Amino acid sequence: AAYGLSGAGPTEGPFTSDAWVPDSKMWVDVARSTTEGIAKAAPTGTSVATTPLVIALPSGPAARLGQASWRMLSPTTGGAGVDGQLKLYAPDPARTASGMAALIIARRLSGVGDDERRSLPLFTALIRQLQQSSVPDVSTAFAALDRPGKNSATPAAVVTEQAVWERNRATSDAGTAAVYPGDGTVMLEYPLVLTTTESAKVQAVADFREALMTGEARDDVHAGGFRGLDGAAGRQLATEGGLRPATPPRIPPPSGDAVKQSLQAWSRLKLGTRMLTLIDVSGSMAEPVPGTGVTRMQATAQTAIQGLRLFPDDSELGLWSFSTFMNGQRDYRELQPIMPLYVRHGGVTSRERQERTLSRIRPNPVGDTGLYDSILAGYREVKRGYQPDKVNTLLVLTDGRNDDPVGLTLEQLQARLRAEFDPERPVAIISIAFGPDIDANVLRQITALTNGAAYVTDDPAKIKSIFLESIALRICSPNCPKS
Repeated sequence: AAYGLSGAGPTEGPFTSDAWVPDSKMWVDVARSTTEGIAKAAPTGTSVATTPLVIALPSGPAARLGQASWRMLSPTTGGAGVDGQLKLYAPDPARTASGMAALIIARRLSGVGDDERRSLPLFTALIRQLQQSSVPDVSTAFAALDRPGKNSATPAAVVTEQAVWERNRATSDAGTAAVYPGDGTVMLEYPLVLTTTESAKVQAVADFREALMTGEARDDVHAGGFRGLDGAAGRQLATEGGLRPATPPRIPPPSGDAVKQSLQAWSRLKLGTRMLTLIDVSGSMAEPVPGTGVTRMQATAQTAIQGLRLFPDDSELGLWSFSTFMNGQRDYRELQPIMPLYVRHGGVTSRERQERTLSRIRPNPVGDTGLYDSILAGYREVKRGYQPDKVNTLLVLTDGRNDDPVGLTLEQLQARLRAEFDPERPVAIISIAFGPDIDANVLRQITALTNGAAYVTDDPAKIKSIFLESIALRICSPNCPKS
């Protein structure tokens, strides 16, 4: 309904009602995010009911959980929960209020709006986690509670308290418990919205609004497992029903801009990935990384393996190595073509094959760094198979600067990238470099030509966070904080 009123987004047909009671004020923000929506949807200032967002668990594990916090769902805490960890299931934020509220909590956990450089990678990680276990709707999320989790993980669903009440009522038991995080929660309101301008119908909605203020209407709200506007519960929400009638602490409601930006971030990160990784195997990669006990090659390969694990199975990834004269006069060699990670060949998936290749990769002891020729060739390879429904990227992992005496100069590479970059079919170049020989300024000049980014570090332990920063470019582009 919200998308139908706004005239933007997925709809199931035109909106034809004269009044609307969505299951969250956030849908009103979505509906009124366009000029068309503002004209069609007029909030009355009255809400029908409220219900808090909770974490639903099987009653046994819920009893053992103890104090709960939304932070236990963050990747930075390891997802610690009952019996080791929680396996989170959240409904689709683009179609459900509970899913959208979970997205708002993820935004709050990450601190978006404070330090963008620090918060966007964490927000990206949280969205990735939600997307990996996103389900279409609330009923599917509940169905997951009936299946045992893998690796001792306890299944958990992010849903409303009213949904838990309704599930337990339908099954005549309290097999599902609602866990109320101590750090507060989103209270979902059900606002009355006027969607007609016909005077007689406007008056009818006004009369309905008056009726909602009566004690009889309040009793009907409680009878449906909802709370009143003040958050107070009726007798239906009893402790023995897997619920807690005490009013939970509230998280401040999000602004309309926060809702819009969060949904945009979800949509951008949900786009598929098509990426070619160029990994440096020049002779300098055999040198040790101080204080780590590993070589630059080993650290870079481990970086690539960690990065590979951030992508879902339907991502299309390929792998090239580069140095100088790797394949005749060419400075690069294809190790695996770009293909979906789930594709099997000889009983081995593309993901497994890339991890094995990276774990065995060795530097070329006499090779120099043919950086510029390899970047241009890799860029053209990604562009050649460009797919509009995916984020198309060239990722460059290197420890040095170009020292190929017979290849492209920096000026020649820049000129060709300027000529070949197409903003309608964008391919971004992202570089991650570490070591004393890198020229960060040159890498920034190259990546900027494709709206990409250059990351530099001397600590291999920071590589995973850099990968998340690079993925976070989808959220903020083209107005990302400067590195």
